[in-house]
Amino acid sequence: QMEAELSQNLESERKGERYSLVEPPILPDDPVSPNRIAILLIGIVLAGVAAVAVAGVSEMLDESVRGSKELAGLFGTPLGSIPYLMLAEEEEEAKKGYKWIYIGIAAVVIAVLLIFHFAVKPLDVVWYIALRKLGIG
Repeated sequence: QMEAELSQNLESERKGERYSLVEPPILPDDPVSPNRIAILLIGIVLAGVAAVAVAGVSEMLDESVRGSKELAGLFGTPLGSIPYLMLAEEEEEAKKGYKWIYIGIAAVVIAVLLIFHFAVKPLDVVWYIALRKLGIG
């Protein structure tokens, strides 16, 4: 009698329910947050925007006069302007500077082509695809 009353009380108050774990939770393979690629891309974009903004603001705040046209705009027609004449040594230095710029541009182009070749598609395949699209090959 006592056992039946105890089980009836447990059943009516839902104290007798038992929970059992059927399947354990599965751990995720990739983290949900933070999205590091998105943070990196947003950082690069914001850095570029900030650089352009700082350059623009500093150019707006700069009150120096550059050239005869700006001087004419400030005071009317100027009396005269003296052009800058480069010495022979300065011309040679300027030509050497251009040489390094050309070398740098060539290195960047070669690096981009190599990355494209190994990461996206081989360049010979791209060449034959382009020829086929143009109707040449």
